[in-house]
Amino acid sequence: MRRVARFGLAGAIGFAVDFAVLAAALASGFGPYAGRAVSFFAAVAATYLVNARFTFGAGHRIGTRTFLLYLGASMGGLTVNLGAYLLLIWAGAPALAALAIASLCGMTLNYLGYARIF
Repeated sequence: MRRVARFGLAGAIGFAVDFAVLAAALASGFGPYAGRAVSFFAAVAATYLVNARFTFGAGHRIGTRTFLLYLGASMGGLTVNLGAYLLLIWAGAPALAALAIASLCGMTLNYLGYARIF
């Protein structure tokens, strides 16, 4: 249960990074799709560091290979996350609200994939 709570905290940090980068991208003239692409990868990098060190206690295994495995495991969550985001944007939801809902949708798949890496 402690690991799930830590994963939730890492997810909150990732969401904050995602939100801040998307808001900055939108303010800089990016559209909601291009801005989301940039913000998503920033969030993956942030959650990788937090999850490796704090959630799964595998700080000694941080490196390019592990990050690439982590990124690969993120693809299931990415599909759900971005699919929900695009659907919500298409339906007329504001970009930042769509981000919040979509992020929650991808969390379960991400946890299951990350637990296998670390």
